Amino acid sequence: MKKKTSKKVEQPKKYVARPGSPVSQKEVDVIAPYLHERLFPDGNFDKETVIDDAKHPKSPLHKHFDWDDTTAAHAHRLVQAQKLITSFYVITSKGYEVPSVVSIRVTDSPNRTYMATNKAIESPNLCEQVIQQAINGLLQWKKRYQMFAKLPEFAKVIKSIDMVIEIRSKSK
Repeated sequence: MKKKTSKKVEQPKKYVARPGSPVSQKEVDVIAPYLHERLFPDGNFDKETVIDDAKHPKSPLHKHFDWDDTTAAHAHRLVQAQKLITSFYVITSKGYEVPSVVSIRVTDSPNRTYMATNKAIESPNLCEQVIQQAINGLLQWKKRYQMFAKLPEFAKVIKSIDMVIEIRSKSK
């Protein structure tokens, strides 16, 4: 009888804050081990458990939640509005299915907003933002799945991403 062997999984050496994360590296050094080792040592994360733990003022998670029901409700409605704005596609005259809006940053504003995709394509500046977001998305995907690069399916995709990045860097 053949003995089943489980694949060796690479264990984390250090946790780092993701780009754009509202959590500083100093906070990550506390929160990540807390989540991974204390709350979810089995690796199965659950949002309800996080919220239950964060309700306690002494929890390292507590300050990352808005406990004022009025402002929290407004923030939740903003998320709902975002989901509504981004909830559908447009079928173009050529039959392409594309998002009806794209997230862009208006000049001189730190905030992002949404613009109809066809309008964003008409503006060189906005179109460049969308292309750069796409490139960043590819790089994030590559980073997220790099551990699977030995699998042929992933190796092909990662190689394609690298080619797109190389072509993009040559065109600038």
